[in-house]
Amino acid sequence: MKTLLFFLSILIFTGCNTTIKTHYTYVSPLKYKEVGCEDLSKEIERTGEEFLRVSKAHSSDMAAAGFGFGLIGLAVTSSSSSYVEENRLNGEIVTLIEVSSEKECTLSEGAVLTLEKVNKYNERRKAMRESTPGIDGDE
Repeated sequence: MKTLLFFLSILIFTGCNTTIKTHYTYVSPLKYKEVGCEDLSKEIERTGEEFLRVSKAHSSDMAAAGFGFGLIGLAVTSSSSSYVEENRLNGEIVTLIEVSSEKECTLSEGAVLTLEKVNKYNERRKAMRESTPGIDGDE
């Protein structure tokens, strides 16, 4: 069951990188070369939770920007540093998934659930991009 969940999470998340146009920064897999499967699973969960925390703050900034624009007609932009951090954490997650796959690890249930949450956020981010050209640096 856990193996099925692991491969499903890889399919969902890495599939998003092409179909959902997830933005991420490349992270070298070398730093995880000596890390065991259990620790990789914990790191996926920790990094995913951090990604969701940063993304929630970024989304709040963007909502405030939209609210400010609507009220006073000024373009208020969200912090680019939170967007950069989102991309870095997304890259970290992609690398962790790839390394886990290469080592044929079985992810913990917590890691799989975290990946599902990250995937849902990335799907919402894609929908927002499609409905609002130019958001998050897209043209």
